[in-house]
Amino acid sequence: MLTAAQTDELERRGVVRLPGLVGPHVAAGVADAVWALLARRGIDRHDPAGWPAGRLSGLQALRQARVYAPFADPAHALADHLLGPGAWVDMGQPQALVTFPEPGPWAVPDRMWHLDVPARGDPDRPAAVRTIGLVEAVAARGGATVVVEGSHELARRLVRASATRDAGSSARFRRRLRRHPWFRTLFGDGDGADRARLMAPADVDGVTVRVTELTGAGGDIWLLHPWLLHGLAPNASSRIRSMCTHTVLAAAPGGGRQPTGISPPNRYGGSRVMRSPLQNRPGSYQLAGRLWGSRPMAWYVAATSSAQ
Repeated sequence: MLTAAQTDELERRGVVRLPGLVGPHVAAGVADAVWALLARRGIDRHDPAGWPAGRLSGLQALRQARVYAPFADPAHALADHLLGPGAWVDMGQPQALVTFPEPGPWAVPDRMWHLDVPARGDPDRPAAVRTIGLVEAVAARGGATVVVEGSHELARRLVRASATRDAGSSARFRRRLRRHPWFRTLFGDGDGADRARLMAPADVDGVTVRVTELTGAGGDIWLLHPWLLHGLAPNASSRIRSMCTHTVLAAAPGGGRQPTGISPPNRYGGSRVMRSPLQNRPGSYQLAGRLWGSRPMAWYVAATSSAQ
């Protein structure tokens, strides 16, 4: 499904844009469905003066109505390609990412940089397939998710160097990155002038890093390495930022069967979505999987989603 050039780009940058993976007419239909739900909340598509400012929460109805299903199908195909046919667990419908224009200038964010999937396990086999889909076109400084290119490689190196193959989740990973001046600037040290240069390529331990906005046209999908550092940026444009994100986890070993949907608890394991107790932000959630063969039932955090 990926060309050799796209595979190389994903390996090098940790992210690659797949243009038009969802057809423009299909994406437009998804956008209409999103706006229809927003209209029930009193948000008129054609009245920007009445729009709320900033990120919108409480959009679970979009997941429940499977509005983003056309963006889940390519994620499943990518999971078959990268993890093996059926060797993955779908953690439910994609999550809405909606941000309205907000006052103030655009700047590279200095907080909420995180991983959705902890950096642990086999560094040469992805723990998950992560996608971000553009429902409508998103331009530069328009609230697109921002990522740190190359951060996945730094995570892989830390995993390889760990006796337990565990470089930790977001907080631990950030602490280890802070020894680099570039990341100290990213996480809030320095002045505004320093932040502007974060979008230019820089060298950290032989790895090229830079902050990139995941912009594009409606129907484009960005494929992310699961250990890529990313976060939420302000929307300094005059348009809605309407995107969705999806996570497909690699199937846990053992048990003999490869689940291909939300797996109910059973003697082989299972998975579910739950509200995150670790993040005090609307709309945050964790993807949890039951330890395979565990008795009594024991859950582990497989992936966490917050601001992105």
